[in-house]
Amino acid sequence: QSSLPCPGSCVPGTPAPRPTATVPRFVDNGDGTISDNQAGLMWEKKDDAGGIHDKDNLYTWSTGSPYNPEGTAFTSFLATLNTPPCFAGHCDWRLPTMAGCCGYPTGQAAELESIIDTGAAGCGSGSPCVPAAFNTSCTLGCSATGCSCIVSNDYCSGSTLSVTPGNAWSVNFGGGYVGNLGKTFSLYMRAVR
Repeated sequence: QSSLPCPGSCVPGTPAPRPTATVPRFVDNGDGTISDNQAGLMWEKKDDAGGIHDKDNLYTWSTGSPYNPEGTAFTSFLATLNTPPCFAGHCDWRLPTMAGCCGYPTGQAAELESIIDTGAAGCGSGSPCVPAAFNTSCTLGCSATGCSCIVSNDYCSGSTLSVTPGNAWSVNFGGGYVGNLGKTFSLYMRAVR
């Protein structure tokens, strides 16, 4: 699925800084969001309740003509989050950016890569490679205010691969590595602001 001239694991993730007793890096805000005190970002939490935040929802980046951001990630997912009164009271949700890899930089911030944690228990052997705030108490039917879910698979970013505009950069949270996938594929998405 990747068109890079290097293996999908060309850029392994680095362990996310561990929280300290005084200032934790990731804070569950109790409203379906997680704040990153290091990067200054707010992340959408995923749940298993069947709604817009469900971890199993798949979206497309583009319909393929000419790979513009007009797929369901933008017309359904983000449009729903940004419709007043808006998710968690904020109307500026978007797909996270990525810095790229393997000699193909995007010039954008490494947002989606920033939640890779290769030091997470079970990373690479079935459990997701993310900080605990993104994978807590996920059970069937749980809502984003009471759990935090993630699928150990590829999540798409809002960043385009410059040499292949039909592909967007992605992170595989099952292995904690960076790659890229076709924008017309059905992919997992997580919003940020």
